[in-house]
Amino acid sequence: MARPPKPWWHSESGEYRVMIRGQRHHLGADKDEAERKFHELMAQPQEKPVRADSVVALIDEFLEWTERNRDVKTYAWYRKHLQSFATYLSKNGLKAVTTYSIRGFHVQKWLDEMTCGNSYKNGAARAIARCFNWAVKQGYLNANPIRGVEKPKAERRENIITPAEYISLLALIKDVDFRDLVTVAWETGARPQEMTGMEARHIEVRNQRAVIPMKEAKGKKRIRVVYFTDNALAIVTRRMEQYPEGAIFRNTRGRRWTAFSVDCRFKRLVEKFDRKIALYDLRHSFSTRLLEAGVDPLTVSILLGHVDTTVLTKVYAHTAQNAEHLLKALKS
Repeated sequence: MARPPKPWWHSESGEYRVMIRGQRHHLGADKDEAERKFHELMAQPQEKPVRADSVVALIDEFLEWTERNRDVKTYAWYRKHLQSFATYLSKNGLKAVTTYSIRGFHVQKWLDEMTCGNSYKNGAARAIARCFNWAVKQGYLNANPIRGVEKPKAERRENIITPAEYISLLALIKDVDFRDLVTVAWETGARPQEMTGMEARHIEVRNQRAVIPMKEAKGKKRIRVVYFTDNALAIVTRRMEQYPEGAIFRNTRGRRWTAFSVDCRFKRLVEKFDRKIALYDLRHSFSTRLLEAGVDPLTVSILLGHVDTTVLTKVYAHTAQNAEHLLKALKS
């Protein structure tokens, strides 16, 4: 059962907030005034109250906790999927379904209604499973009622760009700003978020690398080091001088690149390049290129920022299907 609503302090906005029946309320910075507003809100009649033990209320609790304790992007990812599930329940007259009566088939039917691919469905299933697992750990539930729901197998997207294709791609990019972003991504294998968030303070020119602090790195468990080729270092140094504060990779308007803006730029190249690509494809291509050049997996894993070679083995297993590469290795 979800706990009753209670005001909490939101440090980023400097105010008290409360979630009541699925709706967030801003109570102000004064504690006494916040308590007064809270009691007024609780006293207001509701036409369609949401039960405290409803799945919708549990989702709200989880999202509140995620917003306070996790990265903004992580919160947005959970909110997207969980709000989709809440909408499905409401649309099908199940808004008041309780944490006692929900079953795996509710989740399965939600997934079946989706017209997207299995990778997206896999993420959606993981999001709702995480919500209920969290509820068990927090003591709201004794057991996960949807445990065992089969998650659609994520489709591995392998869009490897060869060196020849990369040269053709670069020739299609006319502006320096986007070309710089693509070039450094190709030559370093950095993650898209590492590229778009890279700042002058991260760069160690003498050591030819960027050091991203633990709290800013993916997973927030260890620092991330991105090493530069000579060409990439020259680009980064030039952009550091242009943008000594904030992101060094920006578009022609001087704005930091976002996932959406980068995606839009690549979409414009689809007709000329014959296929859609993403910034992450440059990272995959970087790893494949090094592995096929004979660089040992441990070194490639370190350059990619992986903890060990496990991820490399799973994600880049397609190199094992490259007959030309395997024959070359056999004959060497």
